[in-house]
Amino acid sequence: MTELEHQEAIIHKEEITPEKGFGLLSPLTPIEGGFNWLVSKLPYVSAVFMLAIAVFISIDVVGRLLFNKPWVGITDLESLFMGMVGFFSLGAAVIERQSMQIDLIYDYMPGKLQRSLFLMACLISMITAGIMTWRGMIVAWTWPKDTGVLNIAERPFIIITFILIGVACLAFFFLSCQSLRRLVMKREFLGLVCAVAATALIFALPTIYKNCGVKLSGLVIGSLGFLILMTLLLLRVPLGWAMCTMGIVGMLLVSRKPAAAYNAFASTAFTQTTVFTMIAFPMFMLMGEMVSLSGLSEDLFDAATKWLGRMPGGLAVAAARDSARSAATPWLRSSRCLPSRCRPCVPENTIWSWPAAPWQRAARWAS
Repeated sequence: MTELEHQEAIIHKEEITPEKGFGLLSPLTPIEGGFNWLVSKLPYVSAVFMLAIAVFISIDVVGRLLFNKPWVGITDLESLFMGMVGFFSLGAAVIERQSMQIDLIYDYMPGKLQRSLFLMACLISMITAGIMTWRGMIVAWTWPKDTGVLNIAERPFIIITFILIGVACLAFFFLSCQSLRRLVMKREFLGLVCAVAATALIFALPTIYKNCGVKLSGLVIGSLGFLILMTLLLLRVPLGWAMCTMGIVGMLLVSRKPAAAYNAFASTAFTQTTVFTMIAFPMFMLMGEMVSLSGLSEDLFDAATKWLGRMPGGLAVAAARDSARSAATPWLRSSRCLPSRCRPCVPENTIWSWPAAPWQRAARWAS
């Protein structure tokens, strides 16, 4: 565990436990270790796809500039590769606990409640990923579409997509095992039962609604779904998986054909991530990392400090100006830019070990 991860664990009040013997049962430990090692290498595949996208875009731009002619079919390749960039990194984000979560009230809860909520979040995410994998593979084997220009078969890509979602499901399974063992070792059986019951209740909502005899309008169902989604987010269920969970539950509530609802949701996971306009996101992230690693963000903040530092409250003015610059140029936004704003007034070795006040966590996330 790196120093940054150690500080993050302290901030979020998570127990720092050795990885050895951390599974639910001892036979799972070597399996989990091998799985985590394999999944940790998948982001390198994402990096290859992202590099390929950058190369394709560069060639296309040069071709348009010099020959006034686009690369025919480039959008097909870029769209397919875009989906691979996200899904190959999905499992690593789970095992490294890098999913976006809301800690607004979570950190103020007792430790027992936190451990129960963590188990609930893992179970909900695991079941959602499992449903998407199951229905997605059914859809993939009968996928009839090809790309629009180059007529590239999309079936291999959609199969890979749902295999990688299945990898995320396994990652949540191992996290659930860790959380379950922690609750059992601490004899917190009530929290364990409550977490399992809450998870079962979420996925039983469509069945309960159809058998209770009450008919609600689409507006009421949507409003209740939004409230449940906000509740899940406040209980620290990962943002993306909470939205997917309510998407599945909502479609089952309003659809008379569950199989059609499952298939429509599964296909959406592929079609909405292989959209050409989504290419802007990884490119912005790539440029932001390049700017941060090159030291440009620090140089820009130093320049703002020299220009505005003599004014009353100059450090605050420079920080506000630097934040405005980041907002105006999204490609400069990165978590690595935060130390450049903090270094003038906070020692570098304590930048990542601030107290876990809500406004500080919000600033770290927003930067």
